[in-house]
Amino acid sequence: THAPAHSDGYPDFYNLAGEGRDYFYPNAAPRETDMTIGQHGFASAAEGPFDKTWIPSTLWYHDHAMDVTGFNVARGLAGFYLTRSEREAQLAEIGRIPALLGPDGKLNTDAFGNPLDLGLAIGDQLFTEDGAIFYDFLDHNGRLGNVSTVNGVVQPRHKVERRKYRLRLLNASNSRYMEIRLSNRQKMHIIGTDSWLLPEVVEVRRFNLAPGQRHDVIVDFRGAPQEVYLENILHQEDGRKGKDLDPSKRITLMKFEVSGANRVEPALSDRELIRGYKGQLDPALSGNQEGEFEFIPRQQVQKKRNFHFERSNGAWVINNRLFNPRRADAVPKLGVGAEQWTIENSSGGWWHPFHMHLEGMQVKSVDGGRLRRERRFNCDTFNLEGGFKIKIRNKFRSFTGPFAFHCHAIEHEDMRMMATHDPTPIAGDSGAI
Repeated sequence: THAPAHSDGYPDFYNLAGEGRDYFYPNAAPRETDMTIGQHGFASAAEGPFDKTWIPSTLWYHDHAMDVTGFNVARGLAGFYLTRSEREAQLAEIGRIPALLGPDGKLNTDAFGNPLDLGLAIGDQLFTEDGAIFYDFLDHNGRLGNVSTVNGVVQPRHKVERRKYRLRLLNASNSRYMEIRLSNRQKMHIIGTDSWLLPEVVEVRRFNLAPGQRHDVIVDFRGAPQEVYLENILHQEDGRKGKDLDPSKRITLMKFEVSGANRVEPALSDRELIRGYKGQLDPALSGNQEGEFEFIPRQQVQKKRNFHFERSNGAWVINNRLFNPRRADAVPKLGVGAEQWTIENSSGGWWHPFHMHLEGMQVKSVDGGRLRRERRFNCDTFNLEGGFKIKIRNKFRSFTGPFAFHCHAIEHEDMRMMATHDPTPIAGDSGAI
């Protein structure tokens, strides 16, 4: 998310064998843009308070080497990167969400010694007969495995108590789409999507995850049966797209073994406050604090752009061009309001998870489909199903480029369905790094 370009994994910023590279992550939200001050009518990118809307929570990282990202990710080069804000700590203190850390700064665990906050990277893997990982460099449709994994383990079992747990679910597969549910059909409470916590809880019985997407979910095992399975019920036959929801062909991802007495702790409900909205007070928090989330208003939009995700001559392209690391496909002005992009899937029935680096986005509309409530806030990845056209709003602050945006079906990315945005300071503005 919000980090300088030299540490963002630009596709040809290589870390070659035997060499080292220092990466710098500020772990901070961007600064707000004050649209009333400054030489050009706007503030410098480095002025003003931090924009709390974009305080990160659940991040992840993976290899991003040009043309071979799919192979390297399939070999396991990926991991979680978690940050915790003051608001998260306060929510844990009042019992609204499970605490990541205890008072001693160590992981907060249950009676089995297992964390109450679990990062679960869901993937699929393809093995040869002798157990080696198989990868076909000539398959550009999208790699599908025949064995499901969680954190690299084939269909793991995990002991839990009858209490609330926080599951940070990441679709870490190359090209598999998922519709996630629990086998007992119980409700789950989404508190975050991709890198950011939501302003309010979204209560669901199932949700979808495209490659690269994350959902931060609270599962309450009080009253659950002794065995509960995490399942994927989206049937998929190739890298083109998910085919249909088919519970008869469900893939069992993980088994939870539930035991013990019900723990006394507050339950979550739909629309209960997590971060809250700017101007809204949360009386449960000390100091009656104001909420953090705010939508990007239409009045801040200074520039509009259009991008088509397409197939051309057997290759994957954006605006009919293959990725070129030395070409800037968009040059936004740093700290100057917002931009509105229209992203269209013009490649027939193929699906493409659109992913942005540096800044997140807010999806304002979807032509061709329904925008689920949990995807209406902040995200950095949005699945473009066939014929989908979305409008997003985003801001560009703090760091000059280059940064990539691309399809997160990684074999499509490797076949050059990727482009560059290169944020640039406005004239006379030395505030950007």
